[in-house]
Amino acid sequence: MFSRLVHQVNRAKYTQAALAWCNMSASSNAIGTRPPLATCTIPGLSFEDYDRTGNLSAWKIAKLFEGTRKLSFDDEFFLRDLNKTSYALIISTHYRISKDFSFPLDQGLRCPLTFETRLYNMGKSSYVVNTRCIPLSSGHNIGECDASFVATDKITRKASALPDWFLEMFERRIEQTKTNKLSPLELPTHHFNYDVTVLPSDMDHNWHTHHTIYIRYCIDIGTLAANAGFYKHFTKDLCYYQVADMQMLYLQESKSGDILTVNTWESNEKPQTLHFQIQKGGRSIYHCSIEFFKNVSKL
Repeated sequence: MFSRLVHQVNRAKYTQAALAWCNMSASSNAIGTRPPLATCTIPGLSFEDYDRTGNLSAWKIAKLFEGTRKLSFDDEFFLRDLNKTSYALIISTHYRISKDFSFPLDQGLRCPLTFETRLYNMGKSSYVVNTRCIPLSSGHNIGECDASFVATDKITRKASALPDWFLEMFERRIEQTKTNKLSPLELPTHHFNYDVTVLPSDMDHNWHTHHTIYIRYCIDIGTLAANAGFYKHFTKDLCYYQVADMQMLYLQESKSGDILTVNTWESNEKPQTLHFQIQKGGRSIYHCSIEFFKNVSKL
């Protein structure tokens, strides 16, 4: 059985967590040094987390961050209540992955990982959730994700103010930091493109294309570009290259049956970085930059 089993979820009740937070030393104010709002420990990776080359899949790593964040933080703390009046829509993500986030299959299936979740930069309608991955064997952070969300009214589809109970629950538990968000990418004249059709299995619970599926589209079309000799610095299946950094910007949703054009090109400034822009009906809906480590897997 290869399904991922969550065997431990540590979370405090709202009042208990609030008291613990308020009783903390005022000197503990460095980013990431405060106790996390929630933690989630899984017994290991899943067989499905590995791609066709035997390496960890970039889009499954993203899914791993989302799943543990949702289980330990979103659902437990507020998402069910927030979704009664609005959607919590993701608008950008930034993944920073170390070389240590690489496990052979036999080790990965037996490597317990703890994910810590914190809340950053809360505005009137937006907030950033930071999730970090820490193997129990080392105790060191090997990867993290900053996911930016905006509360969106279900009827008007416009940004709506976060409810008072949300602000009261978290305002004293927010850490302020500068987050690096991707700006829209300008499509150059020289680029590679390929059309994909969104399938029903690509949908999330809002019936939109799941945000991690766009990463799969980028890796697959990037691999077609590499196989066609389009890139200068990438000549193999992109799954052979370990991801170091991924930034995404979501401008508009897509749905099952939509035909999307995936455009890709190499960065002129960073030879290990590939850019992607996905269009629907001639309009860009998704922007992505992926930086890879220089070493190529020999698997």
